Amino acid sequence: SSWSRSIISGKGKYAFDVLEQLEKQSLVNGNVLPNVHCYNAVINTCAFSHGDAPKQREAFDIAVLTMEKLQNLKQENPISSTYGTFLKACGKLSIPAVLSQSHIEKVFKQCREDGLVNDFVLTQLRYSSSPTTYKQILGGMISSEGINKRLTMKDIPKDWQRNIVDKITDDERGDWWGSSDE
Repeated sequence: SSWSRSIISGKGKYAFDVLEQLEKQSLVNGNVLPNVHCYNAVINTCAFSHGDAPKQREAFDIAVLTMEKLQNLKQENPISSTYGTFLKACGKLSIPAVLSQSHIEKVFKQCREDGLVNDFVLTQLRYSSSPTTYKQILGGMISSEGINKRLTMKDIPKDWQRNIVDKITDDERGDWWGSSDE
């Protein structure tokens, strides 16, 4: 959304208000249906929010509420970018670690259960987690190099990525684009 990278104060709330208007409109007009990308846009706007501690907390709370709303929908489900963007919000916003880390654990667990862990999710997990949370979540996958080694889809169980369909296969652009069946 155009608000995501703007310097407008309270932009997360504005984006959330637009989402709520779409949801209300969908009740009277079946042609207006907010999809997963609408929810992602709100979370992304929250991730790039600025301001003092109360504004940062407000953005975080909106990101959490938006994620919960999406997870409770019957017609839409989070996708990999939803999980990665939420993790990005947890890492970019200045909120107490005790609050963010519990949400990071919960959301990554759900992403893993949904089979939607991809490189974007792994990167955001690495940058948003405390070293303790990162080690706790990934456990035995952390090599002797520790948390400084970048994990990729090749390093995680196939079950964690079983529903990834949003990547191009058989392309010369590098490992990220390659098939996970290698």
